[in-house]
Amino acid sequence: MFYVLLGAGVAALGWISVLATRHLRADDENADWRQLQRTREQVLAELQEFLRALPSQAPDAAHPPNAHASAAEIYGLINAGKSEEAIAKAELVMAKEAQDPWARMLLVAALRSHGDHGAASAQLGAAEKLGASGSLFAYLETQLEIEQYLAGAGKSPQNAILVPIEMLALELHTRLGSTGDASALWLPGEGGQSGDGGEVSRDEARDFVLAHFGGYYRLIRTMIASQREEEYSDALYLLARLAIKCGFSEEGGGLLMSLEEAMKHSALHKSYLRDLGLLRGEKPIAKEESKSDGKKVIKLKVLN
Repeated sequence: MFYVLLGAGVAALGWISVLATRHLRADDENADWRQLQRTREQVLAELQEFLRALPSQAPDAAHPPNAHASAAEIYGLINAGKSEEAIAKAELVMAKEAQDPWARMLLVAALRSHGDHGAASAQLGAAEKLGASGSLFAYLETQLEIEQYLAGAGKSPQNAILVPIEMLALELHTRLGSTGDASALWLPGEGGQSGDGGEVSRDEARDFVLAHFGGYYRLIRTMIASQREEEYSDALYLLARLAIKCGFSEEGGGLLMSLEEAMKHSALHKSYLRDLGLLRGEKPIAKEESKSDGKKVIKLKVLN
């Protein structure tokens, strides 16, 4: 299974290029890996600083103040799984207010929920030309980039915080260690049977991990920057999920749990409750641990 997923991960590098600038090999072949470790430490420090500065009570608004008046209705349809109705409603709103970037972003959200990432990206670009910016724009842009990447990696379960390709990235990160210097890796197949696996070169694994986390760390920074300008619960929920996906489970899990009251007003409340249940022990979650020699590794841990 892991080997199959790596094949999907390598195939998805075309989508990953949207998330991260491709790393050039330096004379020191480990320079890019060491830079990723430094970036990881910096992002974690920035996330911790941001969380310390958050008010004790999370924002009540599920959408920023400048969100369109029809946002609650359309997001309600999206969360109910009625994406076609959401698109139809958003198109009616946009037809009346074609020059309003916030009306256009409703269509972006509806198209994204329907899996039409190409059309959603085009509408987001049009909204940006009309002046869209701030936390809602960053939120939608980040969601689209993640979903395009995961779509390129193959279908994933919809009921898990960590999808298989993200688990694979964390697993490879652990196996490569803090230097990225490792011999070829054997990844077992379904059930760990030797005949079902395959060998993956160090360079293949390194390139995948560098691109995957390079992109995800950038997205965390984007969300932090947008929330410093304007907080709202849906975006903080996405930031919490991103943190968990990167192995910052203490920070991401803590933030997600702190939003329980605020998310009651969100159209994403059902999804939030699902993730809250996962954090309480139903599914694996990433965790960073320190080894006896002081090195840090990322591990998957099942909460009980």
